[in-house]
Order: sequence, then C-alpha cells, then structure tokens
Amino acid sequence: MGLEMASTLRFKIETEEVPGGNRLSGPYLLVHVVPVIDTDPYIGKFKDYPFEALEVYGFGLISGEIWPFNCECGTPGCARINEPTLMTVDGSSVRWAFPEEPYEYLATTKEGHPKPREFVFDRQQYVKVFEDLVIDLKDLEARHGRISLAPAPPRILSVDQTIEVQRNFAEFRRIRRATLGDLDHKHMRFVVTSVDGLELAMDISEIVFVLTWDHPDKLYDLAKVQEVLERLGHELRTTPESVLKQMDIHDLSRKLRAAPIAAKSYDADYDDSEENWPAPYYTDADSPAEHLEFWRELQRSGKVTIRPRGY
Repeated sequence: MGLEMASTLRFKIETEEVPGGNRLSGPYLLVHVVPVIDTDPYIGKFKDYPFEALEVYGFGLISGEIWPFNCECGTPGCARINEPTLMTVDGSSVRWAFPEEPYEYLATTKEGHPKPREFVFDRQQYVKVFEDLVIDLKDLEARHGRISLAPAPPRILSVDQTIEVQRNFAEFRRIRRATLGDLDHKHMRFVVTSVDGLELAMDISEIVFVLTWDHPDKLYDLAKVQEVLERLGHELRTTPESVLKQMDIHDLSRKLRAAPIAAKSYDADYDDSEENWPAPYYTDADSPAEHLEFWRELQRSGKVTIRPRGY
C-alpha cells in the first residue's frame, strides 16, 4: 500500500489527580493516553476504554496479536473485547486490524457510523510517535513524581519498569504461541470426563495460568517458561491425563466447571446454578474429606479430551 494512503497516528495525554486509596499510600497522577488516528480520537470514551500505550509499545515492531484497548477495570472481556487486534509489520508500514466486535460500536463517528477498523501507518512515523510519547510520560513522571497509566494497575511502576515488564510479557506471549500453537487459543478447552460420564472443563489458558502465573505485572524467567510450555504442549497432545494428575486438587476445584459441551454460546457454557454443581468448588485443606475425595478421584480416573468450546 502506498505511503499516500497511510493514516497518521498521534497521541493526546489527559491527566487527573487521584488522592489515593486502599492500594496506594498517597496521591498520584492518573494518565490517559488517547490515540488520535487521522483527525480525532479513535474511541471517544477514552476513560471507559483506556488505551494500553506501553503494552503496545512494549510489544515492539513484530507482527502479532495486540490488545490496544481495555476496560476501565483492567479486564478486556468486561468491555466485550474478546478478540485481539492484528498488527502486521513490514519494512515500511505498520498495519492495525481491529476485530468487528466490539469496535463497530466502540469506535463511531459523531453521526454514529462505525469508523474504519483497519489502518496502515508509515513505520517511521509510528516509531517516532511512540518514542515521543515515552519522552512525554517520563517528563510527567519527573515533574509529578508518581504517575500511573490508565487502567490503574494494583501497584504503580515507573515508566521504565512498566516498559520492561511489557516487553518481557510480550516475549512470554510469543513463546506461548510458538510452543502451544493451535492450543494457544481462548476457545480451546481441557475437558475431563468422570467414570460416571460427568463432563467438566476449563480453558487451556487456565492451565497455563496455573503453571506459569500468566500475569502482566511480573517479570518471567523466559528460559524456564519455554521449558515448561514445551513440555506442556507435548503432554497436552500425547498424554493429557498426565497434565490432570500434575495439578493441585484445589486448582482443579477452582478451575474446572460443569460443561454442557453441546452449548454453543459462551454464557450457556458456564452454569453457576448451585444445584448443577457436581461437588463444592473452591476447596481448601479444611474442606470435608468427601469433597476432597471427589476431586482426587476425578484426578485419578478422569479421561481428558482437548477440543474447542461448543464441541
């Protein structure tokens, strides 16, 4: 695509003083980074759907999946952002392709029409605007002493620390995709069938969480992560029951849920009505012996299949 068709990306910075709260020892400056594509902010309600500027910056100039917008609470799914944005990088351009859902109603014109969901930026301009943003954020940090980019994390890191964590987390995600392949998808499920035919399931991403603590506010030992995920990918494909037996029974009770596999919708896939629970969830060491034995027996004799949600 020719450069004359490229869009222009720039950032506006909006700030607000926050007096502090239960998780913070004092006031800080909450920073909203607002991406402006061509003429106006891509999403007008920037406080409700904050832009994850340093996560996108930390991802680097590598083609892959990014999550540029979030919910104000910090959980994308809460804002129905369930699919990533695809970023494609070549020698001269950077392309963003947003999924239809939910951007068709999050990003609209003043007349209420959906904005385009695909943009191509000149690579040099893209790099420069992010580099300038980091300079501006560090300047705010130097002047105010304490800043946090929305959505506010449980703990406040410096700009440099945040970039380091995001780069590390981006590499973790690349390792996860390279080692798990088609299993690294939110629809892939770890389905356990008991001897009496009861089916319970968890997303494979939950197993990754248990084994690696999949959390974007920590630094990973990437060599260890690669070793763990390579082993996990092999076992999921060849001996999935061995993965079941490795898990702590309390993790099983927290993660596995009754799974009406025929259900096609996300909401129908989780039935939280108490009468349908096969045994009390969220067990601990003080739980009654019969409750713990249910999960131990499931771990000993359960059969595992790997399949997409809804099948």
